[in-house]
Amino acid sequence: MNRQSTSVSEDEIQAYVDGVIAEHRREEIDRLLETDDALAGRVSDYFSLNSMLHDRYDRVLQEPLPQRLVLPLESASSTVTKVDAGRREAANWPRFAGLAAALVLGIGIGVGGMFSETARDMLMPNGENTSLRHVSLSRDESFARQSAIAYVTYAPMVTRPVEVGADQEEELVKWLSSRLGTDVHAPVLTRVGFNLMGGRLLPGDEGPIAQFMYHDANGERITLNVSHRKVSRDVTAFKLYQDGSVNVFYWVDGDFGYAVSGAIARPQLLAVSHDVYEQLTARNGQKSTQ
Repeated sequence: MNRQSTSVSEDEIQAYVDGVIAEHRREEIDRLLETDDALAGRVSDYFSLNSMLHDRYDRVLQEPLPQRLVLPLESASSTVTKVDAGRREAANWPRFAGLAAALVLGIGIGVGGMFSETARDMLMPNGENTSLRHVSLSRDESFARQSAIAYVTYAPMVTRPVEVGADQEEELVKWLSSRLGTDVHAPVLTRVGFNLMGGRLLPGDEGPIAQFMYHDANGERITLNVSHRKVSRDVTAFKLYQDGSVNVFYWVDGDFGYAVSGAIARPQLLAVSHDVYEQLTARNGQKSTQ
């Protein structure tokens, strides 16, 4: 039974996600995330929550203040007393309370399709809105969801988004191959505008998962997750899984499952997925003729 997450407090999890935790503690939590699924789930839920709030409400910050919320200017000759200021604040409180209620309602409406059960429990404690509980997923969908969670956990990180950098690609590939028990490689995606940043090892339902992370000239990041499956299957068509602003194209090819995740437009992400598929197919074809 995994009990490691008990050593990380709720305040530390929030500080970690907000990027304000002490460097030595961040490194300790980074290591815990590699083996503690419960902790990784809570961290990814907070990243998802942050992402959803930014997606929905950042644009509101750019809007002008509604006229109804602008207090009338006092004449230059009048003296504003503390009592008068208090009365004005009290008079405007229902309007601000209404805005706050609308914000909470907006979160409640969107939470059903975007977060794991843990995140919904954070927003809706005491078992409220049970109809929004997470619906059971198939094995392939579960892999896609894990990939989406891993993306929102690591892609936003400013420091150490990858465990081993691209400057050590050979060591990275050897390490991931040994942990998955089979050869894995990082496709070259410069043709579609992305360069390898590095990678890390993730826990998965069917064993370890290799994650490769890439970025483009604008700093946009995508990830490729590779799982070594216990049961071989024929090639499946690309399928789309969406979790909030994150899109995931995933497919199965023999002993492997693949998932390409990113917060970019679907056509662009699909083009990346096709490039990955073509390179992996060509590599597998070369190996079969040797």
